[in-house]
Amino acid sequence: MGLHDVVFLKIEPTLRNYLTNHCPDRVIPVVLTQGVIYKEILAMVRDSCPNAEVLRPLFELQEFITYFRGSLTWLVQNTRRIR
Repeated sequence: MGLHDVVFLKIEPTLRNYLTNHCPDRVIPVVLTQGVIYKEILAMVRDSCPNAEVLRPLFELQEFITYFRGSLTWLVQNTRRIR
């Protein structure tokens, strides 16, 4: 895999399998807030690669908050209900 590998918690390619073969310097969980999924990712990374940095959830990162605020109006205006 390359510089920006994408792996998943429960489906292939799984985070557990990836961490068995690679220890990245940084892991960026794509979750909005801390919760069960974030805590599971954090525990898995810490168990397999204790020196890896795990970034905070997206809504705790100022860069994402700024991006989301700027995109929210467009998102609401262009979202349609699915029946």
